[in-house]
Order: sequence, then structure tokens, then C-alpha cells
Amino acid sequence: MKNDTIIMKIEHGSLVTYDSSQRTLLNEFVGSLVDGDSVQVKMKHVRTGKTWPQLGYWYAVIIPFAMKGFLECGQDSMEVTLSNGLKLSKRITKDDIDAFLKELYAESISYSKAINKRTMNIEDMRGMIDFAANFIAENFGIVCPSTDFDTDPADDFGKGAK
Repeated sequence: MKNDTIIMKIEHGSLVTYDSSQRTLLNEFVGSLVDGDSVQVKMKHVRTGKTWPQLGYWYAVIIPFAMKGFLECGQDSMEVTLSNGLKLSKRITKDDIDAFLKELYAESISYSKAINKRTMNIEDMRGMIDFAANFIAENFGIVCPSTDFDTDPADDFGKGAK
């Protein structure tokens, strides 16, 4: 074993491997040691990225429900100022709704930069989903379906969304 990394989780107060391949790797390494061998262990808290079910919910529920709300309220276009100063009206797209909700969420948590879903963890994404669902309900009277997907990082380890 040469500088391999094993990611583990805390379960009922104990460190456990995420899956059998990680457990096998650890067992093989420990089995190759003899009494008196020294081992260096580096510890680091790893934040787990958002999950595919969270992203699926964002794009399959949040964005379409918000789009429906805007359209039903007559907000089907927005004014855009081009680099040459020309102003024009354009039809609202799903990308516009995505950017708008991320911007609102960033303001709500006093975040000074634009929200980037690529670097969000499970908790950040959960916060943005909850914020957006509440925004849609409060502003458009549309209730998004329950978020019954499991956000336990152990279930999506190695399958995290990038």
C-alpha cells in the first residue's frame, strides 16, 4: 500500500469504512504489518458533496415550479442590458430562474459571492432547496412536493455530484 487514502465515517461513535472495498484495502494493509512496524495516520474532516438526488430535485422540481410561478404571475420576460448599453427584453429561461434563486439564497445567508453549486456540500444544498421551496410557496402559493430523498452522505459515497 503506497499512500492510499481511505475515507471513513463515524457511525454510532466508531470509525467505519464506507464499503467493502475500503474495508478490504484497510484489512490488507493492517494484515501486511508486523509487530513493531510504524504507521503514519493523517486525519482530516471531509465535507461530503451534494447528492445526485438533491440536484435532481433542484432541476426537476424547484426550477420548473419557480418557472410556473413566474409565468402564472405574468413575469415571463426580463430586461437585459447588453455591454454596449442597449436594453432589450428577453423571455425568462430556466437558467435565469436558477441564477435568480441562487442570488436570492446568497443574499438571505449574507454570502458575499455568487453561489456555486459545484462546490456546495449536502448541508448547503439542503439550505438552498429549503429556501427556494419556501420562496415559491410564499410568493406564488405553489407547494413543492416533499423532499423525501435520503441525503445521508454514506448512501452516495463515491457517487457524489460534481
